[in-house]
This record gives sequence, structure tokens and C-alpha cells, in this order.
Amino acid sequence: MRSKRSASARRLTIPQQAGADGRLFGSVTAQDIATAIREARGLRIDKRNVHMPEPIKNVGTYMVVVDVVDGVTATIKTMVVAKK
Repeated sequence: MRSKRSASARRLTIPQQAGADGRLFGSVTAQDIATAIREARGLRIDKRNVHMPEPIKNVGTYMVVVDVVDGVTATIKTMVVAKK
């Protein structure tokens, strides 16, 4: 059994439509995170390898764990911000 290594934390910013109270119109899902990683870093991550307890529904900062390759995970600081 291989031990899991953790890659250093990275930051990802995802702009979304939000109301004045910070609640998103919709939510940020594992697929949205996988797509943002591909666009920002050029890495293809399957949405099943993005671990979130539930979709993100408010602006803010969230720590999302991603399985990068077999046995290697990365914790990505994900900032969901309101679109301007």
C-alpha cells in the first residue's frame, strides 16, 4: 500500500454570479473545480477526483482536496468571488 503524499496548497479563483448577500446564483460543483484547474494549470482532473462535502453556494474561501495522480493529493485553496 502506498502512502498518500500531499502536494503543496495552490490557489484557484472562480468568479460566479452572486447576490448582494454573497449567495451564488447556482453553485460551484466538482465539475466546475475540475474545469477551473484545467483552464488555470492545464491539468485534466476527473470530477470524481475532486472531493467536496457539498457544492459551494456562497462566495468565500474553501479548501478542496483533489486526487492529482495515484497516491498524490493536493489541497487547493479555492476562492469563489462575485463576478463584476
